[in-house]
Amino acid sequence: MKIALASALLALALTACAAPVEEVEKRAVCTYGAYTYSCAGSVATTTKAATTTAKASPSASTSVKSAAAASTTASGSSSGGKTAYSSGDTASDIENNTGCTALTVIFARGTSESGNIGSVAGPPMFKQLISDLGASDVTLQGVDYPASASGNADCGSDGGADMAQLASTILSRCPNTKLALSGYSQGACVVHNAVKSQGLPASSVAAVVLFGDPFNGQSVGSVPSSNLLEICASGDDVCNGSGTYTITQAHLSYGDNAAQAASFIEKTLIEADNDNDGPHDNDNTGKMGVDLDKHHVKSGHRKAPKSDNPYVKLLHKLYSFLARRTDSKFNNTVLRRLRMSRINRAPISLSKIVGVTANKHSAETYEGKIRAVVASVTDDTRLYEVPKMTICALRFTATARARIEKAGGECLTFDQLAMRAPTGSNVILLRGPKNAREAVKHFGFGPHTDKKPKIESKGRKFERARGRRRSKGFRV
Repeated sequence: MKIALASALLALALTACAAPVEEVEKRAVCTYGAYTYSCAGSVATTTKAATTTAKASPSASTSVKSAAAASTTASGSSSGGKTAYSSGDTASDIENNTGCTALTVIFARGTSESGNIGSVAGPPMFKQLISDLGASDVTLQGVDYPASASGNADCGSDGGADMAQLASTILSRCPNTKLALSGYSQGACVVHNAVKSQGLPASSVAAVVLFGDPFNGQSVGSVPSSNLLEICASGDDVCNGSGTYTITQAHLSYGDNAAQAASFIEKTLIEADNDNDGPHDNDNTGKMGVDLDKHHVKSGHRKAPKSDNPYVKLLHKLYSFLARRTDSKFNNTVLRRLRMSRINRAPISLSKIVGVTANKHSAETYEGKIRAVVASVTDDTRLYEVPKMTICALRFTATARARIEKAGGECLTFDQLAMRAPTGSNVILLRGPKNAREAVKHFGFGPHTDKKPKIESKGRKFERARGRRRSKGFRV
């Protein structure tokens, strides 16, 4: 029954298609239910067969957040905009004047679809854009045109004027917003009509995405082909140039292409922003602009240890994994300390470890716990007795290791610790005194009372006092 009805509608539309080949806007379109189909033999002579699903497929490596960061801030009479759309078949941000954002997308639905964005392609793409860029960076609007079966014969003119008017409204209100047009089935014809016949400048359109376009293979006015994405599903006879225009499930599947469409729009926005020479290009005051104060400034935070020691590099890989896959702050701290310079990974002596964790006040509290040090452990001859302790460190001096093991304790490596305590439970993390170096005693400018002066020697014939004079190491 459905196929018979579709065939009857197709025959009716074929009768109406008597226009010359070059007058593509006046060709009739065949419809069935909520779906739109290009008509007639003129399609086969003017449209190339669609052998690929996209004319300009987006790069898979395009970062969603970098697309938002690269866009210029929308400004106008209303700033700080935010889309009111979250779900459903209607989006009316331009009509409700929700403010200016970096991106504006106007979508035209297919034949007989509900609301003003329908349900097949519009809502999935809008939700993907909100997920990628955030609600505060997008303005979403549907074209409220009849989208009736009889309107197919007008090839998009029923909604073309409405789309052009919405575009003019948002561009006058928010001159810095990037405009993207999109349409599904008959809505794709609306996009063609808005750009070709309604006076909408192609230069104001940053991106065009069309789903199941009956005019697949034809340009959209003078919009560059690099800014146009034609998505034609395999097996969709409406747009693949087969000339049969048979109703297939493929024509209903464009919700699966939401991520591809959103990624193309975001990628095109970056390119449009790079090519834009407008007066607001260097405006870094908005939430979407590039922070020029920090542009090309290298971060001082290390992302990997500079040591060539393969053991340290392997530990860095191990604790990168543990920090990523667990919620343990211990693993994050160990990872950060593995990346530190040797100056910031000061060694710690056995006497310091005992004094902090094994004295008469703390021995009971830390009984049975593992002491971990992301540095070296050294011996201290002033310590007469070494209690039984389990210590994990990057390195032990020979005498320190011998005294720990002689007392019945253990010397662990950090890979052994990861096996024994992968989240750092029952582990005490210690640090050596990084400001105990001799060089630190000389730090500072001017004659500070706590700064050690630099003198030639400590012999009998050299400076022996701390007077404020040149011969005694005093410098201004």
